[in-house]
Amino acid sequence: MKVLVVGSGIAGIVASVEAAEKGHEVVLVEKKHFAGGMLPRLDIQFPTDACGACQIYPFTGEFPDYCLKRLFHHPDVKVITGGEIEEIEGEGPFNVRIKIIPRGVNEDCTACRKCEEVCPVPGAIYMEYPRPHPVRFAIDWDRCTRCGKCVEVCPENAIDLDEEEKTEEIEVDAIIYTTGFEEIDPETLKEYGYGKYPDIVTSIEFEEMLSGMGEFKRPSDGRVPEKIAFIQCVGSRDVRRNPDCSCVCCMFTLKEIHLLKKHYPQTQAKVFYMDMRTYGKGYYRYFLNTDAEFIPVRTPGICEREGKLILRYEKDGKFHEEEFDLVVLAVGEKRTFEHETHPFIPVKAQEGIWVAGSASGPKDLADTVVSSLAATSFLPAKPKEIEEKKEGNTGVVVCTCSGVIPWGFENLNPGVPWIKVEHLCRRDREKVKAWIEENEIKRLVLAGCTPYVLYRIARELGVSGIFVNIREGILWRGGTEENAREEIERAVRRVLGKEEKEVWFEPVRKVLVIGGGIGGLVAAKNIAEHGIPVVLVEKEKLGGRGWKVKRLLTGEEVRPWLSSLIEEVKEKVDVREGVEVKGVNGALGNFRVEFSDGSEDTFGAVVVATGAKDYTPEEYGYGKDPKVITQTEFEEKLEKEKPGTVVMIQCVGSRNEKRPYCSRVCCSQAVKNALRLKEISPSSRVFILYRDMMMYGKKERHYTEAREKGVIFIRYEEEPQWDGERVVVKDLILGEEIEIKPDYLVLSAGMVPENSLAEILGIELTEDGWYKEMNPKFKPLEARPGIFLAGNAQGPGDIPETVTKALGVVASVVRILSGPVKAKGRISITKERICAGCGICVDVCPYGARYLLEERKIAGVHYHICQGCGTCVSACPSGACELTEMGSKVMMEVLR
Repeated sequence: MKVLVVGSGIAGIVASVEAAEKGHEVVLVEKKHFAGGMLPRLDIQFPTDACGACQIYPFTGEFPDYCLKRLFHHPDVKVITGGEIEEIEGEGPFNVRIKIIPRGVNEDCTACRKCEEVCPVPGAIYMEYPRPHPVRFAIDWDRCTRCGKCVEVCPENAIDLDEEEKTEEIEVDAIIYTTGFEEIDPETLKEYGYGKYPDIVTSIEFEEMLSGMGEFKRPSDGRVPEKIAFIQCVGSRDVRRNPDCSCVCCMFTLKEIHLLKKHYPQTQAKVFYMDMRTYGKGYYRYFLNTDAEFIPVRTPGICEREGKLILRYEKDGKFHEEEFDLVVLAVGEKRTFEHETHPFIPVKAQEGIWVAGSASGPKDLADTVVSSLAATSFLPAKPKEIEEKKEGNTGVVVCTCSGVIPWGFENLNPGVPWIKVEHLCRRDREKVKAWIEENEIKRLVLAGCTPYVLYRIARELGVSGIFVNIREGILWRGGTEENAREEIERAVRRVLGKEEKEVWFEPVRKVLVIGGGIGGLVAAKNIAEHGIPVVLVEKEKLGGRGWKVKRLLTGEEVRPWLSSLIEEVKEKVDVREGVEVKGVNGALGNFRVEFSDGSEDTFGAVVVATGAKDYTPEEYGYGKDPKVITQTEFEEKLEKEKPGTVVMIQCVGSRNEKRPYCSRVCCSQAVKNALRLKEISPSSRVFILYRDMMMYGKKERHYTEAREKGVIFIRYEEEPQWDGERVVVKDLILGEEIEIKPDYLVLSAGMVPENSLAEILGIELTEDGWYKEMNPKFKPLEARPGIFLAGNAQGPGDIPETVTKALGVVASVVRILSGPVKAKGRISITKERICAGCGICVDVCPYGARYLLEERKIAGVHYHICQGCGTCVSACPSGACELTEMGSKVMMEVLR
């Protein structure tokens, strides 16, 4: 299949690489001249405060590194920058016409910066950020005067000031929209003074100030700010401009404060907000650990007086005025694309057209990655083929990037044939091909720029390679020619001494799904539709918590859809009800599983979809007072009763000392039930007592609708009191106590984790007891290689979010089980000639990866289970155990 991905931000990158790794041809179109979206502008990710861009790609791929930009050099991905979709015709396949906006700089550009130095208009020829893709300049035609000075100094003749717009037409089988978002233009928000006062900056600008490439100082006078105000919801949650919540702004501000306090602990920070929407996994803990003062008001405006920024706001019924050195505006997202999607499958627009990331609604990074994986779940995976090892000589190619690398390498003597060229990317390719044929080269040491570029070149040349990054890794870090020469010669010794013991194995093409709730059902059904046998075990009833929900927030009925889903699963999947998992051994590709009915089976992958449990309230007399019920119980009563007055209390059992996390779904449940009551009984009174309403993304529209229909929202800080007749709550905004006598007191009770299989599966738990993923942002659905988390097993979410997670798991499982799996680069092997068959290595192996071949009296290895820890090597009395890539010959060659 041929897949068109529109947009090259994090969503487009994930969707493209997932499709390409499944063997499909991908065309990635980005309307800007530089690909990568917003992520390259960000230093760290919440809630771990870690840089995670390097970890985005699946580790089962072939690439030698995991840098963000390696996708752009994937052999199966064609990247078109400066491209706009003009027209799409057909219903699949689709005929697509793409307008290509002239860049003015061709692929011969080596980013030497001579054009930038002579350009009389700043920004007329530019690169968007350090080390973008592609690493070459572009012309801003609105600024360019066409004076020609850049053309005169370009050593590569790479600049064409007369380049014209052109059109390209392609036919594709599927389209994935990942167009992301744009920042709301704060210059239109005059009340905040952006553009008028220099010391008012956006959140992105502030992050750049704190980064290693910026300077933390006031733009007006260069002083280090001592007191900073952060203002939330600038340009979002605004019915005039953008009715949606942008999802990320609250956490983005918290992250910036963490970064600020790390480097400038003396600086004061105050946050002015409406709701701190810390709804994601680990987000509320992150909020609790943020060193700042939080003021729940929306700031009406800002002025300047004597070099200070003045904020005026109302709190506790009084007006306050406060001075700040710097104001940071948390600017929201404005979607660049609007497409309605399936209510239960939020990544599907129509047959053949899928939507991921913020194109389907504002999302944070983790949810963006999940939705991008889910948007590729429909793609089959082509069977993988193992390339045969080619015998031949070893050689060295050194590329100087058209003189960007200034060294001559005259004294380079690596002990093998070598050649130096200036432009391996284009002009010297044929020259190198001829040299390879003449010297019968099959293995290369390629030295030049970044490994992901060199990898693609090696693949096109038909050779395997080791890659030495001279440009970024040595030259741009202040290294010398001698350092580069030593690195090249060391790489040659590695190639010559390396024992080629790549080990591949066929994974068991069968999947176990644990849990028959919505997440498990969706995962099982869709994996089975790819032709992979699935066993689904459920200890109770299929459907799980799904049966407790009557409607989605958007109004669609759940139970008919769920019934249909169960019927489909029963037709396509081996369903075993009343069965539990009792033991799991093995690793990716071969898990040995024991069941409670005494049976055993083997699987290539395991999907954990055990969901979560409803919290049973201990507060407010629940279970003793018939007036006190949960939201789930209230949803059932709404079909039979029309209570006159209802009070709902949020965060019951969540966001407290015992469970310091947000259960994510409680606020939308309350708004959904409040709207339903208002629909069937407009005269009924509904009061929702809350601390922060977690109506993120497009859910904000329903929050607004509820207020418009008369639902009263009262913010509390001190816990509301209930005496069986009245609720007494102190309104945090008004500073006054309010009494209400309700017919029902409805508790928005959260979720608690179901983690009973953690020890059996060898899965770690978070501080809050949820199953822990390998990386919270870039591998949010995988607990360990081969074991995936679907639905609420990973963390709380509503039904559409649960379906999206399950589909994301489907995409990963189908890719992994599509063919042979390469064992880790370092695994244990047995030197059969000297193995005594004593069995010591079998006894000490902590993973059960070693076994005895009784007939031959030697030790064998389950390569897919081996973790390369080296325990067997240290224990073997005869030296028969050895780690690949760390054998004696390899080590001696490297150390020589």
